[in-house]
Amino acid sequence: MFIMDLFEFPGYFLYGCLIKYKWSGRKYSLCFSILTSGIIFLTIFILKIKWFMILIGITNINNTVMFAVIRIFTSDLYDTLIRVTTSSIYNSASRVCGVLMVFLLVWSFKLGPVGPFLFSGIIAFISAVSAFLMP
Repeated sequence: MFIMDLFEFPGYFLYGCLIKYKWSGRKYSLCFSILTSGIIFLTIFILKIKWFMILIGITNINNTVMFAVIRIFTSDLYDTLIRVTTSSIYNSASRVCGVLMVFLLVWSFKLGPVGPFLFSGIIAFISAVSAFLMP
């Protein structure tokens, strides 16, 4: 786990570089990080890669960029009351989905040891499209 945590440090440097330039900006940085993670997850599922831990480290970098961009992106778009309300709804939903994910993962292992990556990739693509449609 400690090695996977080390993958977060390049994510903050990448975030600083991406957010700085106008051609990448906040919205495109967010979409890029989510879309890249989705591509990696689906690649792991399709190719049945056994050495996927290094690719998971790359998605960890993307997740760091994604959470850093979301923090700044939402503070510019929404009022404090809306941000706090949606944050509490998000926390409640994440707890419920955390309980449901156990049942989904047990079912997805019927697709093989890389089965959960299929669901992660699909959810990442849906998230990338919805992030692109944000104002």
